[in-house]
This record gives sequence, C-alpha cells and structure tokens, in this order.
Amino acid sequence: MMPNEIRNFVKEKLFVVSDQNIGEKILSGGRSGSDVYAIKVMSNRPRLSGNYIVKICPPTLQQGESEAEKARQFHDYSPNFSKRLVKYIDKKHIDGKDVIIYGQANESQLHSTSFSKLDAKHLARYTRCVSRELLSVLNQDALTGGTVEDFFESLLNKQLGKNSRFTPRMEELLDRPDAQCVALEGAIYPNPLYFITNIECWSGNLLNLHFRKGAVHGDLH
Repeated sequence: MMPNEIRNFVKEKLFVVSDQNIGEKILSGGRSGSDVYAIKVMSNRPRLSGNYIVKICPPTLQQGESEAEKARQFHDYSPNFSKRLVKYIDKKHIDGKDVIIYGQANESQLHSTSFSKLDAKHLARYTRCVSRELLSVLNQDALTGGTVEDFFESLLNKQLGKNSRFTPRMEELLDRPDAQCVALEGAIYPNPLYFITNIECWSGNLLNLHFRKGAVHGDLH
C-alpha cells in the first residue's frame, strides 16, 4: 500500500475524492531502490481518469538533473512518439524522497511487468523493439557518409576526446601516455589513449564502411 501522504498527493493532483477510487499494485522495488506502483484512478474530472505510474525515488537518485525533468524533456522532444512514452504529471518531495506521477504509456496494463523481471528471451525481444522504434523516430534526419574522424567527433568525442574525463585520467595513470602500447603484468596491450588522440594514424585501415550519424544514447556500454 502507498503511504497515506503519497496517496493524498495523488488524490489532490488527480482530483480523486475517495480512496475507493484508486486501485493500485506494486510493480517492483526496482534495482535503483525506488518503489514503483501502477495505479488506476477514477477522477472527478473524466479526462484525468485512467492508468498512472507512481515512482518513489530515494535521495541517492536526486543528484543532478531530476528524472522527472528528463522525462518531461524527452516527451516534449518527441511529439510523434509521445503516445509510447510515460508522461510526466507532477512531482513532490515527501519524507526525504521524490514522488513522481507519470501518465502510463498507451493507457495499457498489459505490459506492466517490471523490465528487470523478464527472462532473457523477452528482454532481448523488447529491447530490440524499443531500440528500433526509438532510433527510427529520433533519426529521421540522420546524416550518412563522412569520414572516421567525422564519426568519432560526432558520437564519441564527448566521452573519449581531449576534453573528456577519460583523457586526463589516462595521462595520470600511464607512464608514457603517448606510447602506442602499454605493458601490464608482462603482457602488451594497445594504448587506448594513443588511438583516440591519433585517429589519422589508423583510420585509413577502415575501408568500405558506411557511417550513419544521428541522435544516439551515447553510453558506450
């Protein structure tokens, strides 16, 4: 059961007059430590009746730009895709935690299983589906062609370039940061810092590659 103060916040925001008009089930404790509820409300305002997600985030998730703000920005950025995205409704700080109300995507309860609880087969299936649809919408104005240097500059430079955190960290750790290789426990390995600061030395070895540049997630993992 949602705590009373959080339930009262939901009732106030969605114009629900009675606890009997809120149905709820907990989806997951979440790997992040958040409590996540799926709720169905009957509001005094018919347009607000429907399915919602209530997420209760612990203090560790409140650093930097908030999850609620990111969700709002993404929803606004992708209007053609908005029906497939949770919609940010409101947020309130309660008992040291951020409580966020989202409108449930597609008004659907069929896919309300926590993603982390899916088996490997379904994880792969839904990940491919989401990736295809997200990237196809976000990359409608994608550019094709260009050089290896162009590709690196547009996609990887923020993570690995000269002004990233990676470069000064590697320069601090390596005795010879400008060397092509490094020795670790008797084995020889390529020096990643050398290859990202000397792209022109190896980019000519990549032949017949078709580069596509557009909006991407940017996380190298």
